[in-house]
Amino acid sequence: IEKNDDVYISTGLLVPTWTRVIKDKLKIIFIAQSYSASTSTPIDRFHEFRDELNRKLNYIQFHTRESKLGPVLYARHELSYASGLPSRMFMRAMRTFAQNFESGIRLDVNELLKTKKM
Repeated sequence: IEKNDDVYISTGLLVPTWTRVIKDKLKIIFIAQSYSASTSTPIDRFHEFRDELNRKLNYIQFHTRESKLGPVLYARHELSYASGLPSRMFMRAMRTFAQNFESGIRLDVNELLKTKKM
């Protein structure tokens, strides 16, 4: 558990994922990200890659942001638990989110991202 109460999961999924619970809105948010392989990579190249991913993979929305370590590609997925959420459904949703994010990483033929090869 991190300082902001996010749960960081680095094993058992295809990509490391943060899970955040927003109690007042009854939502669970999954977050995955990958940093640039180089701090000198122009953010515009990341924007182009993000746009390509969003055209090809319509089941997950990719975003970009800048950081001290260079550009970051990330995705978020919100899941409501207002009507309850069985643990099996929660685990399936988390795995599916991680698999979808990995699908995007696999399309990085120019090796913009710092990732271990899958």
